Amino acid sequence: TVVAAGTAVPEERALLYEMRKGWAVVQATLGEIEKVYVASNADASNKDKLTEVLETGWATVHVGYIKPLVSLLPLKEASAKATYERSSAMNATLNVASIVLPVTLTSLILVVVFWVMRSITTSLRDAVSMARQVADGDLSTTITVDRHDEMGLFQGWNTCIDQLETFAQRPR
Repeated sequence: TVVAAGTAVPEERALLYEMRKGWAVVQATLGEIEKVYVASNADASNKDKLTEVLETGWATVHVGYIKPLVSLLPLKEASAKATYERSSAMNATLNVASIVLPVTLTSLILVVVFWVMRSITTSLRDAVSMARQVADGDLSTTITVDRHDEMGLFQGWNTCIDQLETFAQRPR
C-alpha cells in the first residue's frame, strides 16, 4: 500500500522502529571498532581483536539496521513514485488550463474588439456616404442617429443639411 508523502504504512513504521532500535547497536559497534582500531595502532597485537569486533559486531549491525533499511528502500521508492505520478497528473491538468484559459480570453477580447470596431466603422461609413450625397447636391438625405455616444454627434449633420436646404431655396 502506498500513501501520501509524510505518512507511513504499518510495514514502514515497523521497519523504522527496527532501524531505530538497531541504531544503538550501530553506534556501539562503531564505537568499539574505533576504540580497538586506535588501540591496534598503538599495539600490533590488537589487530586480531579488531578482526573479531568486525566479524561479530558487523553481523549484529547488518541484522539490526541494514536488513530493515534494505526492506524499507523499495517501500519509500514506491511511495515517491506514487507522489510523482500524482504530481504529474495535476501538472498535466494545470498545463491544459494554462493553455485553454489564455486562448479563451484572447478570443473573447478579439470578439469585443471586432464588435467595437464594426460599430464605429459602420457609423463612419454612413456619415461619409451622407456627406458624399450632400456634396453631389442631394440635400434631402439624412443620417439616422440611434446612439448617444460620439457617433451620436452626427445628428448635427441633419441640422446642417436642413440649413443648407433652406439657404438653397431662398431667392437670389
